[in-house]
Amino acid sequence: MHDIYKVILVLLIITIFIGLIFYLTFPNRLKSGYQDFCNVVHKISPDNALKVLTWNIAYLYGPGSEGIGYQKQTKEFFEKKISDAIDLLKKEDADIILLQEVDIRSKKSNYINQVKVIAQALGYNYAIAKSWHCRYVPYPIKSILNHFGYVESGGAILSKYKIENNYVFLHQKPNKNYFFNLFFIHRYSQVVEVEINDNKYSIVNNHLEAFSKINRQQQILDVLKLIENKNILVIGGDLNTLPSIAKKKSHFTEYDFDDYIDDKTYDILADKYKDTLPIEKYQNNESEYFTFSSAHEDRKLDYIFTPKYLETIEFNIIKSNVSDHYPICATLLLNSQQ
Repeated sequence: MHDIYKVILVLLIITIFIGLIFYLTFPNRLKSGYQDFCNVVHKISPDNALKVLTWNIAYLYGPGSEGIGYQKQTKEFFEKKISDAIDLLKKEDADIILLQEVDIRSKKSNYINQVKVIAQALGYNYAIAKSWHCRYVPYPIKSILNHFGYVESGGAILSKYKIENNYVFLHQKPNKNYFFNLFFIHRYSQVVEVEINDNKYSIVNNHLEAFSKINRQQQILDVLKLIENKNILVIGGDLNTLPSIAKKKSHFTEYDFDDYIDDKTYDILADKYKDTLPIEKYQNNESEYFTFSSAHEDRKLDYIFTPKYLETIEFNIIKSNVSDHYPICATLLLNSQQ
């Protein structure tokens, strides 16, 4: 009889453990589909030029947001960071803003809806791409007091132009590390349709896989398939890849195991669309165009691509320590359309 009780106890413990994992991770089983958006302004016509900005804001934590060296911060810390971010975005005055790693309602950023606060401060329309939703994220693993806890986050597109719809495609996660994937972020591509000069264009905001180049290459192929019949104006975001001609592709720091050798993600996209930073400019002075990290500049991960016929008037990188990524801007000449 004692053996039976032991078996029952073990089964009960296993059941409770599985139930707990299911409870904690259930919301993270998000699916691709249409998500909410909000229109508050309706600018009709740009002044011949359209300014686009993309920025991975790292939840407004800055370097260390991914967990390495992470320490819990106060509400005042995040309020100051969001104020700094708003000041930067106001100064740049972009027509379209793509944001990645934005908290919607997360314990680690004191439950501030960063999308809504930024959009309302700027007076922009906005569309949220929710890609990470867990009741409890036990990370950083070794520091229980600093666990992320409840997480609801993703990306967003802010626009001075009317938003028509907001479709969020959630990419497949890497096949390995199944338990880790239960709690981890979905990579995504967000497709928003905007109306400019009575024409409808698609804006694509991306946050692609950081730790598997095989997955990342498949994700950019999925993006191209997703948008093949759309009137694309911009494809941008944190692509987590390097230009194919980058001189250094691995061993960036002692603790960095990222490897971009033979990663074709950039080439796959560049075959169909045009990088707003000409590859010749990048090649002549790589370090000038690094976007990551603000604490130790060593690579370019952030991009704005357009159809090949569209002319880029200006390209800029804004040096800022608000995030671990630098924002980049491109000004496009709309009358260069076909």
